[in-house]
Order: sequence, then C-alpha cells, then structure tokens
Amino acid sequence: CSGTQNVVSQGCCNMTTVMINSIPCHYTERDVEMLLEIVGLSHAYDRVLVPWAPSGESNWRCAYVNFIETSFVYACYQRLDSRNIDGGSSADVITVHPVVGQRL
Repeated sequence: CSGTQNVVSQGCCNMTTVMINSIPCHYTERDVEMLLEIVGLSHAYDRVLVPWAPSGESNWRCAYVNFIETSFVYACYQRLDSRNIDGGSSADVITVHPVVGQRL
C-alpha cells in the first residue's frame, strides 16, 4: 500500500484512522463531528481527536478520526479530500491522509 489514493482504496491495509489536515484553527471535536454528519458519516466513527496548541488559542489545524470500518475511510477520502470546508481561501483546502498502523 503506497500513495494516499491507493492506501484509502476500499479495504487496503485494514486501517481505520485518518488525519484530516488544514481544518480551520477554531474547529473543535464537535465541529469535526458536525462536518462528518454533513457528509453522511455521522455513525461511521468511534473517536475524533483535535489536538490544540499549548496556549489553547487554536488547534493544530488537523483532526484524527477513527472509523469503525475501512470502507468508511474510503468514503471520508471521497467526500472530504481536496474540499474547502469553511469558505476560506484555496490554501484552506483540506486533505485526508491515512494513519497506517495506528488506532486512536
């Protein structure tokens, strides 16, 4: 399994965790959960983690999501990768990357 698109293809590597990059700096776990609900993945995951800077003023612009099945990883990639989710500039396009060999 190599390359993001190959790794997220349905069933590849049996991984269930993804990192969503370039989320808005004010997003919390609840905001990510709402985003997943909007794209039809509200019951597809069991854990969301949004790391915050030590100052607590903003997140690190990423979120980790653990899906309950690998097919949901593929669905997340198809529905969110390369999307602008907060009406920001083109630099704010999010990307979805697999976290191989790790589970939240």
